[in-house]
Parts: sequence; C-alpha cells; structure tokens
Amino acid sequence: MASTADESWLRDAFEEHRRPLHTHCYRLTGNVADADDLVQETFLRGWRSRRSTRAAPRSGPGCTG
Repeated sequence: MASTADESWLRDAFEEHRRPLHTHCYRLTGNVADADDLVQETFLRGWRSRRSTRAAPRSGPGCTG
C-alpha cells in the first residue's frame, strides 16, 4: 500500500516534469497519443520502482536531452 509521502512525491514529480517530458516525447514520436502513452509509462515505472530508487530523480535539461 502506498504511503501519503509516496503519493505526494508522485504528484509533485508529475506536476513538475509532465510538460517538459511530454514535449520531449512528442518530439521523439511526432504523435500526441504516443507521447501521452510514453509519459504515462514513464511515471508508472517510476511509481513501481519508487522503493528501489534511493537518489532523487534528475531534473532539468540533462534529464530529457
């Protein structure tokens, strides 16, 4: 079961990174629906691996190219 801290982390990460990640995915795919799917998959994988990730995720230009 997810803790409130986990849910808060995901919500904060999603709000901060969704737009730049979606823009990057759109540039890669040229398709809004595919970019949506990639963003969803990225956050789902982050959620599933949240317990095994010790360091904070990178942010900024180096994260998306």
